[in-house]
Amino acid sequence: MKYILIDLTKHFAIPDIGKGDIKNHVHITRNNDTYEMFFILNGELYLEQDNISYELKENDIFFAEANSPYGGNNKLSTSQFYWIHFNSLDGIKMISLEEIPLYIKNYNYVIIPQYFSLINSNHIRILLSEIRTFFEEKEPYKIKNSLFKAILNELEFLHNQNIKMPNSSKRFFDIVEYLVTNPNLNEFSSIKALAEHFGYNEKYLTRLFKKNLGVSPKDLLINIKLGIAKSYLSFSNIEIKQIAYYLNYNEVYFLKMFKSKVGLTPTQYRKTVTPDANGYNDNFKKILCGDIKVFSDEIHAIENQYKKKT
Repeated sequence: MKYILIDLTKHFAIPDIGKGDIKNHVHITRNNDTYEMFFILNGELYLEQDNISYELKENDIFFAEANSPYGGNNKLSTSQFYWIHFNSLDGIKMISLEEIPLYIKNYNYVIIPQYFSLINSNHIRILLSEIRTFFEEKEPYKIKNSLFKAILNELEFLHNQNIKMPNSSKRFFDIVEYLVTNPNLNEFSSIKALAEHFGYNEKYLTRLFKKNLGVSPKDLLINIKLGIAKSYLSFSNIEIKQIAYYLNYNEVYFLKMFKSKVGLTPTQYRKTVTPDANGYNDNFKKILCGDIKVFSDEIHAIENQYKKKT
């Protein structure tokens, strides 16, 4: 089994999205320079890639790897499905099961099996319908990109829901949900109180988190806060001190913590991702036109420049 590794800090090219409806038809063989995600609405779709045959049924997800031929292998399919072509210069690759521990603790990454089935697909059906509507109405690139990243996050969440973690319980998931929905907690003083509230001692709760999630409650909360901070910096003009206040940090500590975790100050990070006051700046226009390599090279140059100065 392969897994698709996606770096959510990178920018995506999403050239097209559509809805397929085939009856007694063999899916043609293709060799695209983009990845393609399939979500099966109903029926059966037969595909083969790397000499592995897949019989995709309702609620199945499949990611066809870029630059690797795939097709129907002469089997007739009758199915309705959504498909999305997407790519990134250096933000997507296929990895093996053995490689997952190298990335699992980095919350910038989404790791999804190449092929799996959803138990509950309602959210994905709605999201795919919405992003398809945005494409048809030619909405700005940023909205399409954000929606697709939301879909990827939702897929990872739903897949993980399918897996029964050892020693897990409703109480454990209640704690995780509480951390996710309360990012203004203080990671230095709240974990002990949180453990006691849910009937654990702090050391046991930490062991439980590390066993099931690979990180401590404190580290999970920090990563949640970083994700929220990045969203505010990317898509709003909220002052940095206000972001720090919302996340229950003083500004000086927040600046130091963000720099140590991300490698850039909040101001530097905002400059790499935010359009100018007139709308979409030149970098975003290049993305809109599909000039992914130029944009990525410029971003890397900016990051390297900042790192040399600091």
